[in-house]
Amino acid sequence: MPVEGADLSIGLYSPERCIADAFRLRGQLGYEIARDSLREWLRRGGKPNSLIQIALQLPRAKTPITRALETLS
Repeated sequence: MPVEGADLSIGLYSPERCIADAFRLRGQLGYEIARDSLREWLRRGGKPNSLIQIALQLPRAKTPITRALETLS
């Protein structure tokens, strides 16, 4: 899926993987997109544990996701 305003595409997988990719690519996409997608996912009943399991596989996403979850909790 192409990202509007950027010269890159992001593969669409599970919601958790998409959020992890948004945090991993936050320098290119903007932190706001990652934060807002996480907030909406949580509002819709997303389980933080499933997101953390994905984040453990993506080292650049793990710390910012953990911090964002702590902030939003």
